[in-house]
Amino acid sequence: MVTDLLKSVQTNLGYPELKKIDPNTAQPVENSSKPDEDRLSQAVVSAVLAGIYKLAKNDEGIEKIASETSVSNWVEIIFGANKPEVLKNISGYSYYNPDAVEDKMNEVATEAIKLSREVTNTGENMDGLRNFLASQRNNILPYLPPALHIGSMLEDTTIDDTTAKMEGPVSTLMHKLENVFSGHETREEADRKHF
Repeated sequence: MVTDLLKSVQTNLGYPELKKIDPNTAQPVENSSKPDEDRLSQAVVSAVLAGIYKLAKNDEGIEKIASETSVSNWVEIIFGANKPEVLKNISGYSYYNPDAVEDKMNEVATEAIKLSREVTNTGENMDGLRNFLASQRNNILPYLPPALHIGSMLEDTTIDDTTAKMEGPVSTLMHKLENVFSGHETREEADRKHF
């Protein structure tokens, strides 16, 4: 069963392992012979999943995620009018051309949505799908490079906040409380997690 959508998508698509963003430098640790490919994977997977997370927060968005089966351009649906700027930012970050970036983003979105539907057995269960995607926030944000400014384009400044990338006992407690108070997690779900 998929519990970490980001790692499942990365593994299923054969992308290089993503690195957590260092909250002090706002950069991932790079130690690969293929830094451009690593940067592309880092940017594309985390940005698309952040976009899907945000899209799932509204009724129209979750309905599209749950029911659209023949979408060829998820990037358009996820980022709307901000699509050109998202492509430009990821292209600049990864040193790949915008067309290649868009192809990879659509590939990631298709896989992520397929996995999310499978996990939640989507049909009539849109709330389950919404809750699953909301629960992925803390799995996605530690990998999202702030240089992409995805939060600004999704009109959610908490996405680019470097505190979302911090870890440790205090940060874990704060993330747990954040989920409870934002309505993304029930008290019972929060109590089952370990510090």
